[in-house]
Amino acid sequence: MSTVMPTSIHEMLLGRPPPPSEQGATGLIRRLLELLANEAVDSSTNTLLSYSLVKLAREKGDSIDEVFGTIETKPEADAWAVFDQGVKDVYELEDKLLEIKSLLPQSLSLEPDNTMDGKAGIEAWESKRTELLDHLGKFQSRAADETPWEQRCDDASLFRSLMRKIKLSESQLNSPALKVAVDALNNVLTNIDEYPSAKITFGIKAAWLVKAAISEYKSTTNPNRRRYLAQDDVWTAAKSVALLISSTATALQVQAKYQEFVSKLDISAVTLAAQTYFDLIKASIKVSRPFMARSKVLVDYSRLLVIQYNGNKTTEGEEAVNQAIAKCSRALAAAKNVPLDGEVTSRASIVKAFEDAEGQLGAALKLYPSIDAPGLSVKMQQAEKEDEDRLAGLKGRASKVSAKVDNSLPVN
Repeated sequence: MSTVMPTSIHEMLLGRPPPPSEQGATGLIRRLLELLANEAVDSSTNTLLSYSLVKLAREKGDSIDEVFGTIETKPEADAWAVFDQGVKDVYELEDKLLEIKSLLPQSLSLEPDNTMDGKAGIEAWESKRTELLDHLGKFQSRAADETPWEQRCDDASLFRSLMRKIKLSESQLNSPALKVAVDALNNVLTNIDEYPSAKITFGIKAAWLVKAAISEYKSTTNPNRRRYLAQDDVWTAAKSVALLISSTATALQVQAKYQEFVSKLDISAVTLAAQTYFDLIKASIKVSRPFMARSKVLVDYSRLLVIQYNGNKTTEGEEAVNQAIAKCSRALAAAKNVPLDGEVTSRASIVKAFEDAEGQLGAALKLYPSIDAPGLSVKMQQAEKEDEDRLAGLKGRASKVSAKVDNSLPVN
């Protein structure tokens, strides 16, 4: 006996339903199944779970039709019993299908613009997967700790899709640590059948956030956030999740490590400003002696600015603070490796960088009345005089030492 193969996914899910005029008691069921089948075909995640749910419901509807078809061949008493049971089955199946509001998650994108969108997508995906598993359990029995094969296949497909997207975008962020993290996640994907589903879930989430963070790095206009996302410790946290999945660690241990990665990505704008200030301190250590006093003034006032900004507990003034500290950082970076005997003309661009930093920092300080903003200008003038006086003194001493050395040399 030959089997007619379905010609489309719709036909595979719905079979060959009778025309509406012949559907009888299962007419509403057929209509609901058609709507769900359309969603299942459009699904980009949890696809096989959706297919199986529709197919099992359709098979239940087919069996109801078959039962109703036997009524005419039954004795009257049996016919009434079959009819009553058939009606109960129709009501029960209709209720189950009506409970399925949708097979598709809300607000889910596999191309998130930032980590916030990524977390929203993860929540939508995981919530819908749990919902579909609950519905599927009403049509087929399984052990409490059993993972349906549909879920494992769907998860592997989603993981694979996310890793492909990462591969296409990781070059946007030139970070060796990111590459190591991606390689570790790819290793999990390669050996995905070896790990329990509960651990794989965190691999998918980590990959989702990696993709989101790369996109955010490319698109963010916040220089502090962009700089932070390029740091190695962010990607080391992602790598740690993958390595723990590949180990003998439990799902709870993997979950804890995943939360550490999320915390890394969730760093606040206030913390970013403070971190940038500490980088400013580190940069000041490398400033050459001719600009040391002025550098210290910029660092001291930047510290006051960050303290006030942090005390606000809001992101108000964030852009002004970021721009001010960035200007100061550029000034300090320009003042590295300046020779003591350098020509004034060669230092003009550095002096200009310090003036720009002073202006930007002064503007930001005015946002906080408790700081003596005008005092910055006075302090910078004093520091400039100190730098020049010290430099002149050092040059004078250096010339005396040089002359003494010259006089001590033997004359040929």
